[in-house]
Amino acid sequence: MDTGKYRPLGENKTWNESKVRFIFATTENEENIFLETFLRRIQVHVTISNFNNRPLAEKIQLIKYMFYQEANILQKNILVKGESVQLLLNSHFNGNIGKLKNMIKLSCADAYNHHPDHDTLLISPGTISDMPVRKAETSKYPHNYLLIEYAFPFDFDQEHADGFMLELKKIMSDLHDAKGTGSKASLEQLKNRLQTLHLKSLGNFSYFENVSNQSIMYVKNMFIQKWEDIIMNRYGIVNSVSIDKISFDFYYYIHEKKIPFLGCLKDLNIEIQTVYPRTSYIADKFVSSLHLTSEKSAFLKIVISLLLSDYVKEDIELKGLLIAHGESTASSIQSVVNRLCETYVFEAIDMPINTALENIITEARMFIHHQANPDGLTLLVDMGSLSKLYSSIKNALQGDLLIVDNLTTSIALDIGLKIKNRVPFKTIAENSLSKNIKLKPSILKASQKQKTSLFLVCPAWAYRKKLKIS
Repeated sequence: MDTGKYRPLGENKTWNESKVRFIFATTENEENIFLETFLRRIQVHVTISNFNNRPLAEKIQLIKYMFYQEANILQKNILVKGESVQLLLNSHFNGNIGKLKNMIKLSCADAYNHHPDHDTLLISPGTISDMPVRKAETSKYPHNYLLIEYAFPFDFDQEHADGFMLELKKIMSDLHDAKGTGSKASLEQLKNRLQTLHLKSLGNFSYFENVSNQSIMYVKNMFIQKWEDIIMNRYGIVNSVSIDKISFDFYYYIHEKKIPFLGCLKDLNIEIQTVYPRTSYIADKFVSSLHLTSEKSAFLKIVISLLLSDYVKEDIELKGLLIAHGESTASSIQSVVNRLCETYVFEAIDMPINTALENIITEARMFIHHQANPDGLTLLVDMGSLSKLYSSIKNALQGDLLIVDNLTTSIALDIGLKIKNRVPFKTIAENSLSKNIKLKPSILKASQKQKTSLFLVCPAWAYRKKLKIS
């Protein structure tokens, strides 16, 4: 073992060499069984927890898998009472997994012996209790029955997935029955139920953290990367890293499944948009990048909006839009400002050189249209056709107007921090004047529609003389 050399039995002259790896397994105490000179030649020791010390979810899956093996041998469905599963969970096995497997095999044989003509074999507590086991600490099995169907491929997570979808349907149905309340308290209650559901049902699965399936791993990495790019970097919700994996868990479960509660999604999304308008907007942008069906997009938007609402400032009255020439000029400034503000302050529209103004106008209108509260828009523009842009979108705007004759990261950050801290419009305008940012005085006339404010930031070469407010 030390040198890799050996001689076949009976050979006493020629040595052979071989590169092999020995793997030993035992349930015994190795220090009491093996010689020390043998143990020191085994350089790596790995201890695998015995059945009693494994997590509850893992123990349930082992029991389920062993019953599935017996169902395939017998070509019978097996119905295990919840009390029987709980008895197995709370038993101490001297022979570890081998003892558990023998107990399950004997219980299935006993059930088959009594009812060989039945399509489904019933495993009752009486069958299990006859086995020589010693009770350990109590672990509760959460269901009344465990059904094993031999005709279907074994799925380690199907039991939890079914329970998850049933509970999720109940949560959504309850909210659908109470639709119209639209209160923040009811949505907070829904958020708490979703978080609890995740801990009970999804949080038990180790493959979310240690998944070996390459296709699932690719999807997970894609999801997490999009979360970082859009929610954390673009919209500045840098503290949301704690919920990206939770959001992925929900996304993974609906990705290949039919959503059974479509009727309440539209109404619920409207209520969420009313209570959490800024959060809902960010969630919509993120979910749109995943290219799901409309129904699954609506569901995931609800989940992410609720989970994300703790991290987005909803008391900001003003909203911001950056428009600039270049492939990423506006979005770069947006990312810097939002991340430093640690919340969503500005949206951005990049304008490559060959982009038609009509496309920019369309995107600006869409941004205004998707705002639950269209007043208080902050528009920072770095483009020559400012007058045409303003005249095209002015009917959708409400509130006071301020045009700053410059667009830089520092100015955007200065205004962004003031917007975040809910500084009044008049104070922002006065501070901008005191810092020698060129303003067109006529732009400061207040609109009679609303008391909130609209800001436009443009370069010095913009059409200041042509821009009028009607």
